[in-house]
Formats: sequence, structure tokens, C-alpha cells
Amino acid sequence: MSIYNHMTAVNNKYKEQLETILKEVEHKNNWDINILYIALYGSQNYELATENSDFDAECFIFPSFEDLAMNKEMVSYCVDTSLGTCHIKDIRMAFNELRKSSPNILEVFSTEHCLINDDYFMDIRHMKDNVSYYTRLSKWKLIKGLEGLFHRYAQKIEESNKYVMNVIRISEMIERVIADETYPNILVSYKLYQLQDIRENGTDMNTIGKVIEQTEAMLGDYFIKNENSTYNSIILSSINQVQLRLMEKYFGSL
Repeated sequence: MSIYNHMTAVNNKYKEQLETILKEVEHKNNWDINILYIALYGSQNYELATENSDFDAECFIFPSFEDLAMNKEMVSYCVDTSLGTCHIKDIRMAFNELRKSSPNILEVFSTEHCLINDDYFMDIRHMKDNVSYYTRLSKWKLIKGLEGLFHRYAQKIEESNKYVMNVIRISEMIERVIADETYPNILVSYKLYQLQDIRENGTDMNTIGKVIEQTEAMLGDYFIKNENSTYNSIILSSINQVQLRLMEKYFGSL
């Protein structure tokens, strides 16, 4: 039986595309692995997808017993599909990224455009329901991660309107996190129509220059007032417990 026949969709909107991605990944790899979770990342999550948008996904798998016993490097590689790129990762990497307050992993567990392994549906649903809580693990680290994304896009604004749009989108996300908003709410911009217009028609460089300048000032002010990266130990313990429960459940069933 194919991998995707053991997976349940949280939202049916992109179920067909996610199943296609899994089917192609299964065919290209010809492997029998235990997939826990697959989710889209990118424009579909921001309500900014067009008919030409790729469907990029992250797919998390359980490590084998040999991987654990021999302390092998965690699996992480990309598979090109007809719809986009699928990044295959050991589930332990997801928890490592979560402990670092990575914007990417918070997005991937925020989105409703996903498939969950039936045997672990309630476990992953619990994680997804607590993404807002996990956002508060380290506000400082999360803003640092968003700052990195912001600079990456800012360096490419002359290449494509897409990067200009993303500079404005990430700037807004930073502002909302500083104001104590959390995932998943911050994924969708308050400026959707403006962002769509910029993607299609662009904007003048003076305008985007002011956005960059204002965002740099906002970041500078935040880091001056919040010099140290501190973690909420209760939230960190909660994340660790979820990982332990998942791993015990999986390896206890072998």
C-alpha cells in the first residue's frame, strides 16, 4: 500500500497535491520508510499563491533503529517533484529547529495544508494546536531568525518583485512578533492586496528603501532593549516531552 494511504489530511484544499508529492517521492526513492508528517511551506500558507506557484513541502520521517543505535547523521535531503521541492528530514531535526525557535519549523507546524500519519494523528494535532505556545519559547531567537530571512530577501530586491513583496511581508511579521503576536496568525499579512499588487506591478525603490530602513531601526531598538536570548524552560520541557512520547510510541511499536 502506498505511503499516502496511511495519511490523513487536516485540510482538503491541497490534499491532492500533497498526495501527488508523496507518490512521486515514494516512486523516486523506492523506499519503505515511516513518514510522520508532510506539510506545505511558502505562498500557500501566506494566501499569496498564484496558479503558477510551486508546491514545496517538508516531509518528516522517523529514524531507523540502526540510525539511533549507531548514532548516524540525521537524514536531510531534497527530492524534486513535478509540483516543487520536497525536503525529507529526520523528525529529530524538527524538534531541534523548534528548540531554536526557527521561523521555518513554526510555519510548517502552523499550516493546515498537511498530511499526518494516522497512527500519530493526535500527537501531531496536539503539536499543531500548541504552535502559538511554542512561539513564546524564545521571542529573541525567533526575531533573530526573521531578521535573517529579512536580510536574505532585502539583498535580492532588484532581482524580482517577489523579493520586494517578501521584504514587506517579513517586516510586518517582525513587527507583529515584537507586539507579542504568534504563529499561526502572523503567517497571513494584513496587507494581502498590497503584497499581491507589488508582486504583479512592483514598487519604487524609495518606498522599499524606507521599509528596509524602518525595519532595521525596529530591529536595532528591540535588540538594544533585549540583549540576552532567554528560553522559557517550561515550554522547552513541553517540547522535549512531546519528542520523547513520539519516539517511545514509535519504537515501542516495532
